[in-house]
Amino acid sequence: MKDIFSKLVKLSKNAYCPYSNFAVAAILVTDFGELFQGVNVENAVFPAGICAERVAIFQAIANGINPKNFKEIHIYSPKADKFIVPCGQCLQVCAEFFSESVSIFLYNSKSGFVKKELGKLLPSQFNKDFL
Repeated sequence: MKDIFSKLVKLSKNAYCPYSNFAVAAILVTDFGELFQGVNVENAVFPAGICAERVAIFQAIANGINPKNFKEIHIYSPKADKFIVPCGQCLQVCAEFFSESVSIFLYNSKSGFVKKELGKLLPSQFNKDFL
């Protein structure tokens, strides 16, 4: 995990967050060991920005990775003393693309982490079964 943490720290410096000054980095790992990185990108029109988690997931999809091969995602912010948790939109995107076995690692600024399951973070999910 130290290798992932050092990558997250370095990656977080690429975040574009002039309004919140709250950088976030995410790394999605596939079953094949491929890494897809994301950072948050803000916009003066706030809804036009995007979170790091969705950037990483969408990059994997854009590169032709089958979501069945998503193994885990790691999320970090240098400003988070507590373990950073994905926002509601990101959790809903996770519900679309992650199986129940995908691990979500939440990091704090001191390199500590906890491992969660999507069902614990978003227990009542809206999914394709409703459509």
